[in-house]
Amino acid sequence: MSSPFAIQNQDDTIMLLTIGAGADRAVWCRRQQVPKGGCGELRSLGGNIRTVFAIHNQDRRIELLTVGLDGVIRHRWETAPNGPFAECDKFDSPS
Repeated sequence: MSSPFAIQNQDDTIMLLTIGAGADRAVWCRRQQVPKGGCGELRSLGGNIRTVFAIHNQDRRIELLTVGLDGVIRHRWETAPNGPFAECDKFDSPS
């Protein structure tokens, strides 16, 4: 795994994100189950990623921004605060 970082969810739990090592360049995610508690399973969110960033939207949902090995910028967002992520969507290229 490489480039690990953490971001806080709206319910004060922590989400750990990282990029797979070697040939597995997917985004991997592990969520804390309850504040100050244990974590769930490490899950792949897929992708072939060079870089991943996370931000909070106005309603505190987490949005992931990635740059793929192909140079395309994509994003995924929680469908509800502390909820599952929507499918990956790519940003349109500037004209």
